[in-house]
Amino acid sequence: MKKIFYILSLFAVCACTNTPGKGSADNADNESSYTESNEEGLPTCKEYMEELAKGFAEAVEKHDLQKAMTYLSPRYVKEQHDDFLGGRTEQFISELLGGTLPDGSFRCPRISEIVSVEVLNADCPEEGDPFAYFQIKLKGGEIIYVTLETQDENTKNGYLPLFVGGVG
Repeated sequence: MKKIFYILSLFAVCACTNTPGKGSADNADNESSYTESNEEGLPTCKEYMEELAKGFAEAVEKHDLQKAMTYLSPRYVKEQHDDFLGGRTEQFISELLGGTLPDGSFRCPRISEIVSVEVLNADCPEEGDPFAYFQIKLKGGEIIYVTLETQDENTKNGYLPLFVGGVG
């Protein structure tokens, strides 16, 4: 009888201390759903960031602003697009894509000026948040270099990084 009591007690302790798996909405530390290696069929962080950046670049290049917005953090969109800019999507995306020209000056491109968007790098550094680095070519021949940072968001697929821009 003692053995059964100890076994049941052990099961109870294990059940109480079990933590949710990666990507669970109940996961207290908001751990991202991507992995450092390709375990469990999940993409690595680098693979996820490359796909995120590629999708965003394609949407912007096609001037599909609504699709481009789906690659952004919902909290960032609400704060900056909805509240701060009153829903002015073209201005929001233009300011998000503001970046550095080769001469060091800063420029926010109009969406109608964008000819192409190339992902130069999408990565997950050991220190800091994942990011993507883009090259945007404009009709006039200018090239703008833009880095977009990310923040983890609770999505239907777990906690995943989505793009954010500057705040203010």
